[in-house]
Amino acid sequence: MDATLFDRIIGQITPIKSIKHAAFYFSGEPLLNPRLAEMLSRTKKETSVERTDFHTNGMLLTEQACRKLSESEVDTIIVSIDGDTPLENDAIRIRSNYFKVRENVLRARKILDKTRILIHNIRIPSRAELGSRPQVPKFLADDFGPGTIHSGHAMRWPGLTAESATQQGLEISTAEGHATKAGLGLCTMPFNEIVVRANGEVTACCYDITGELRMGNIRTSDLLEIWNNSKYRSLRQAIATFGVTKPLPDTCRKCQIYSKEVLVRASRKPDRQAMPVALAGALPDGYLGKS
Repeated sequence: MDATLFDRIIGQITPIKSIKHAAFYFSGEPLLNPRLAEMLSRTKKETSVERTDFHTNGMLLTEQACRKLSESEVDTIIVSIDGDTPLENDAIRIRSNYFKVRENVLRARKILDKTRILIHNIRIPSRAELGSRPQVPKFLADDFGPGTIHSGHAMRWPGLTAESATQQGLEISTAEGHATKAGLGLCTMPFNEIVVRANGEVTACCYDITGELRMGNIRTSDLLEIWNNSKYRSLRQAIATFGVTKPLPDTCRKCQIYSKEVLVRASRKPDRQAMPVALAGALPDGYLGKS
């Protein structure tokens, strides 16, 4: 996000006293922005926002980055480490290295002693696991300790196609009979949050990572004007009446909140012999997980 657009956003949210939380991430790595610490700091100082946070893969959470962030008053940093093993995390998060991330997080906890640093772990369940509560992988519990890790099942986001899921070793399944949030048919996001992408586009939902459901652009319209426009009003009416008086947008119908579709591991397990020898040899004993 360029400086001009950020200045415009700050100017528009400053008079809105009801905005108390600002999250500085969306479908990207926020630490790639050299102005992140400045943006976090300005938001706290110039607006009514009381809480700031961002998600990161942790690779750029260097000592230098931590020194800058220590002056930003950021409340929470959530480090995303996915899968059941370090190897799976590095396969999911391209160019990530779990052991480098671990080193960065442990150092960050010392430097950013006033900031909560949490681990967010997303797992792909088997069909049998859908009805159970996700368990924190042992390697994360051993490395970061209890109380700072949240594990959850991956959701089927609106832009994911069955073909793309198959290419990633995943399957799309229905959640009938499973204890999940899929298929509840009640979404609160267009009522209590707004997403501004780096190009100024406003989308109604943080699950819409490809920006299908565009509500306006803050470069050409005021934030409050977009929040109260006909697109937003129509969407809220559709959600409030479960699609009776207004049809739900296709983006919403593809989301697991309405579709009852969830992600599961493919029935056929990947061939472990295909694991790169160099990578496997770099892992400490016990980090490969169960066969």
